[in-house]
Amino acid sequence: MKKTILLVALLIFTGIYAQTNDLVTYTDLSKEKVNLIKEEFTVYFNNVKQQDWEKVIDKMHPDFLEMMSRDNLILQMNNAFDNEIFTTSFTKMEIQEVKKTFSYEQVLYTKVGYSSSFTFHFKKTEGQTDEEFNVYVDNMTGIYNNQFKGQTITRKGDGIIVEGNKEILVIDNPDYEELKMLEYDSGLKMVYDIIFPKAVVTELTKE
Repeated sequence: MKKTILLVALLIFTGIYAQTNDLVTYTDLSKEKVNLIKEEFTVYFNNVKQQDWEKVIDKMHPDFLEMMSRDNLILQMNNAFDNEIFTTSFTKMEIQEVKKTFSYEQVLYTKVGYSSSFTFHFKKTEGQTDEEFNVYVDNMTGIYNNQFKGQTITRKGDGIIVEGNKEILVIDNPDYEELKMLEYDSGLKMVYDIIFPKAVVTELTKE
């Protein structure tokens, strides 16, 4: 009896899994679509580099924007790039590889691998000696080594350079006027669970 129940459960699970897979279709992108992604990514990078947050936000997934107000996002972005501790500058966001693409309910999802390089330029506070400032930046270098896993952390003068390979998800939805982009990181699964269908999250998080 126990074996029969396990067999039925296995068949049900297999059937559900197969149905879910049937909803997700792998596809090859046309040369025109690949070129469009590269063009839009370049525009996105330029907007980040120029700190044009209105345009950066326009590129975000609409459901993500429901999690935080536009004004609050702009405030946080401004603070991340210029605050009392440091300023931030981007020097590189370059596509390395257009990875797997799949569609679900007429929406096309494409993982794109890119190389990135940005620098935190630390500010010396009033009354801080050169030695104290040097120790502080050294300590922050160690902290960033733990914070930015998989990235190369290098101190250069008063700055810390963070560089390495990352991924971004490009969403092509016929209901949107333009391609949308969202950083892809396994640590953001909770966010993906909120804004994407379950089948899409399952596909994205496959190794």
